[in-house]
Amino acid sequence: MFLNWRKMTSRAKVVTCTTLLSVCCISVSIQAAPIWQGKGQYADDFLVGTIHVGDERLNELPVALKRVVDSVSTLVVEVDLSNISMAEQNQAVMQYALLPQHQTIHDVLSQDVQKQINVFLNAYGISLNHYQRFKPWMLAIVMVQLAYQELGLNPALGVDQQLINYAKSQQKQVVELETFDMQLRLFNDLFEQNAQINYDDMLKDTLHELTSMSEMPNTMLAAWFNGDLEAFEEIYQQTLTQSTFDKALEKALIMDRNLAWKEKLNPLMKTQSVLVATGTMHYIGPYGLPKILDASFDYLGSKQRN
Repeated sequence: MFLNWRKMTSRAKVVTCTTLLSVCCISVSIQAAPIWQGKGQYADDFLVGTIHVGDERLNELPVALKRVVDSVSTLVVEVDLSNISMAEQNQAVMQYALLPQHQTIHDVLSQDVQKQINVFLNAYGISLNHYQRFKPWMLAIVMVQLAYQELGLNPALGVDQQLINYAKSQQKQVVELETFDMQLRLFNDLFEQNAQINYDDMLKDTLHELTSMSEMPNTMLAAWFNGDLEAFEEIYQQTLTQSTFDKALEKALIMDRNLAWKEKLNPLMKTQSVLVATGTMHYIGPYGLPKILDASFDYLGSKQRN
């Protein structure tokens, strides 16, 4: 690893021996978690794949990740929900997730899918009528939240939120790649830009993953702790490449977003020491961030597919 004098000059940054030592130790000490370190002039930049929800195994941010945060000036995340109040979140949901006045969810889903959804919701003591004004993609999000809660998974224990909390406690800059509104609009854009899919496709896909693949959240958590990219690659193939809907989702939620993020990340990583923390799926596949960014990266986790 050599010093990036261009970066230090542009930032008027004094790199101390302590900082250098901490970065060097990071590169050899992390045995788990999906994490990459930049090469050459980007040696002070890191990528980490995150899990958006956690359980008691993630009741505290791993020390190795705290050390990475300590070594950089900036944490980059998908979105920081602590910047938007619950009232503002609810207002955005009402703006983007409601069906037109003349429609209900019964008008946009087939009878067969409605029956399947009701069976799922009834197990939680609710019915489809509770969500009749909402677009089906919002219902899909609710279904995932219900299933995760039953598994004891909590967004507050997700790696993203814990990294944000720790970075702020250390007075680090936190940069968002998106806003909450942008994330909601993604789902509307998914259907507006892909005439080959419909709401039935999304709800069937959600039901399949929550029933036939109910072990997936725990599989992902175990893979995250082990830094097992092979497991994430398998999940990526199972959930984002099989059907027409999967491929539309892959393009909208992974490929297009990664390409948009690239335009923000490349100049940032040239001028600052950065830890980029996004969902681990954004590091997998042909448009994974380690492949499309200007910087070259070494994988520091324990398992990587050759």
